[in-house]
Amino acid sequence: MEVLQKGGVPMKIIVLGGAGDMGSRAVEELAKAEGVEQVTIADRNLEAAHQIANRLQEEKAKVDVKSVDANDHRAWWRRCVVMMWPHLRSARSTSLKPSW
Repeated sequence: MEVLQKGGVPMKIIVLGGAGDMGSRAVEELAKAEGVEQVTIADRNLEAAHQIANRLQEEKAKVDVKSVDANDHRAWWRRCVVMMWPHLRSARSTSLKPSW
């Protein structure tokens, strides 16, 4: 699987529902892909998410787990901003500051 890189920078990817049937397959492919530095499994099923992350420890990309319930939109949005904020700041993007 070839993953396009923005400006040659290794990518960090969040897979919402990454512990499910289709999401876990995407996580597996992304963890093996060139150009991917980190894959975050964002799911409410932490047991399954940790099993997948542990199984993929030897792959190219680091795989980590974050607890996310996609039905709780406000908490989900805040969690994504918190996970992405350091990367947005490093890209000198100041136009996406959270309003809270």
